[in-house]
Amino acid sequence: ITVGMNLLQNNTKIISVDFLLNQKHAPTSAGQKRKRAKNNSEALVRPNDPLVRLNYCEDGSEDSVVKELVLRCCVHGTLIEVNEERILAKPELLRTDPLLDGYLAVIMPRGTFPPTPAGTKI
Repeated sequence: ITVGMNLLQNNTKIISVDFLLNQKHAPTSAGQKRKRAKNNSEALVRPNDPLVRLNYCEDGSEDSVVKELVLRCCVHGTLIEVNEERILAKPELLRTDPLLDGYLAVIMPRGTFPPTPAGTKI
């Protein structure tokens, strides 16, 4: 979520959050990360994979139009952690604290970053 998005304005109200990731492979705690490492199974994500669907209204009133926003992954990588429990309990964290408690997921990028087009010499 970037600072320029309408979602971060003071009067925006987040109504609902739906995680769209494959929850079977997405760890939500450190314990699950250790179990996954033992099983050697990984949750891989690609650019444009949907992460979460947000329903929100811009003016915060009950009479306003509800808008939908799908946030997508922007890198190839391994899904390390999903912050689902905290975000579902308090969706406003996405707006008020997006860099600390309001993160969506932790993804370890794979390959070069930023990605280079095929055939390009580094």
